[in-house]
Amino acid sequence: MDDPNKEEKNRQRRLRVLDEKRHVTSRLSENIRYIGFGLLAIYYTIKFGDAEFAKSLRHLVGVAIIGVSGAAAVTLDYAQYLFATWAVDEALDNETAEYNKKSWWYGARELAFQWKQLAAAVGAASLILLLVSAR
Repeated sequence: MDDPNKEEKNRQRRLRVLDEKRHVTSRLSENIRYIGFGLLAIYYTIKFGDAEFAKSLRHLVGVAIIGVSGAAAVTLDYAQYLFATWAVDEALDNETAEYNKKSWWYGARELAFQWKQLAAAVGAASLILLLVSAR
């Protein structure tokens, strides 16, 4: 026998899953922002620091990768929110107030979200390799 409340239960389940996704992606964005700023701080410390350890690392390409990755992560984080703002405006212009997943702004938002994760991961991996290989 069909449950008359099945549709409502499915809707509630979907809302819970979407809420969890919203929470997780928000936390992921926060962490990426912290990683990005941390990578930039490490880059500037190594590049312009007076310590002998910093001076010994300056010439390594990994240092540049750390700096570029940090800057990219922070910039892409900002870009994601900017594109999201425009995607929301576009959705509100629709009669159904739903996102157009084929929209340029929606696609750019998704791409920025993915790329900022990649930038943070590359920067963090470069930092680990730099520290492991340091004498």
